[in-house]
Amino acid sequence: LRSFAHVLEEPAVTQSSVEGARPYTASVRRLARAAFPELADAGEEEGEEEEEDLLETLCGVHDPERCLVLLCWLPSRREPVGFALLCRLTASLHVANLCVDAALRRRGLGALLLRSSSALAASMGLHKLTGSVAASSPHLLDFYARLGA
Repeated sequence: LRSFAHVLEEPAVTQSSVEGARPYTASVRRLARAAFPELADAGEEEGEEEEEDLLETLCGVHDPERCLVLLCWLPSRREPVGFALLCRLTASLHVANLCVDAALRRRGLGALLLRSSSALAASMGLHKLTGSVAASSPHLLDFYARLGA
């Protein structure tokens, strides 16, 4: 018997700087490794040093000082169930990474993170939310298309 209690829970999204998100690095690592298997391989090879730099690694070429992290929470969970790593560019807010716990996908949490990202961009006076998706990921292309991208 599967529990569907999480379907009735009202998710929440919190915002912090990359530095402020450091207490949640283990949760972000778990979510990112599930979405990006190459991160799991790199972490096993490089050990603890890689773990410390995970949030900065996810920022990619973007300055971590110009990045923000949105964390998605469910009341029944003690750790985030999703995150969006956002980087401020000159005229837009760029979604560098977006991950949701695989067991909780297709329940609107990714859409909530994107809507929250869009609202944050607007509150910063930015009129664009940008991102990129590999053409080899048709499920992600469909996801973003359903949201109007």
